[in-house]
Amino acid sequence: MSSQAETDGDQFLLTDDHNPFPYRDTHAAQSLADGLRRLSEETGTSLRQLAKMLALKQAAVLSHMANGRMPIPLDRAEQLADALSLDKSDFLFAVLEQRHADTNWRERLAAPHSNEVVVELEAVAGQPLDKLSPEQISVLREVAAEARPRRRWLTVHEVSLVEKLRRLRPLFGVHGVSTEDARAIEKALIGGD
Repeated sequence: MSSQAETDGDQFLLTDDHNPFPYRDTHAAQSLADGLRRLSEETGTSLRQLAKMLALKQAAVLSHMANGRMPIPLDRAEQLADALSLDKSDFLFAVLEQRHADTNWRERLAAPHSNEVVVELEAVAGQPLDKLSPEQISVLREVAAEARPRRRWLTVHEVSLVEKLRRLRPLFGVHGVSTEDARAIEKALIGGD
């Protein structure tokens, strides 16, 4: 069942009437209609008020875009996404696809291989990369800049041992292990005298 956005005076209404407009079934129009509905329900903002905030001359333009009567202008996509708290990237791609449905814009504009790495890192982090702490981002930069990162960074299994060394020898991270300590560690591990 398709929704249609209409204006009735100063109110924003959605009806389930048949919508004969050419862009009605696009993700862009549906996202815009959902965003307008959510804004109206959560804040009481009308189409007329939103149009004024967006410097649009006619509130009906928003209705025409939301119900698919006219396409959403690409140059307004980011502004609309901000005003309606829509995901900017998703909405921009939806607007591009509304104009050129036969082109996979996400695939064409994605950097080769970067999406796979980003998706994997975000899965490991449990959050988008832009939500990482400055310390985490700093370490990621160091890892990326290092030609042989395995030689410099610890695995999860090595961390507890290094933490013990740091606790027992607080200057270990600055000066390294003394020759005497290195011999004692080696002796303890191989069991020699």
